[in-house]
Amino acid sequence: MSNYHRPQPNRKFMLVEFPAGTHLDRSRASSGGMRGTARDDRDNSLVAQAELFDADDRYDEGYRDGPKQCEPFTAGEVWWRLPDSKTLLSFEDDGFLAAAHRSEPALLND
Repeated sequence: MSNYHRPQPNRKFMLVEFPAGTHLDRSRASSGGMRGTARDDRDNSLVAQAELFDADDRYDEGYRDGPKQCEPFTAGEVWWRLPDSKTLLSFEDDGFLAAAHRSEPALLND
């Protein structure tokens, strides 16, 4: 029996762009993961490769202040807010995206 421990995967916060009318492929290797391939929404055929952008560089252009923790729905329930987009993200303990919510701008305090 070996004492070999599988190293933790690298993770990086990225922005993903893919063509309208497509969706990202689901990972077969990990639950909740996505792949960098885009499939047609109508027939699920492979259409393109998604483009990944370093989130830090993109924040310099548009988000400026980056994501911030907030409790918009229930006290103690932590979400991450992307201020300029009014998008809220919730993550599982293992780091996978659990939910994304786009709020009506008037409901969020700036």
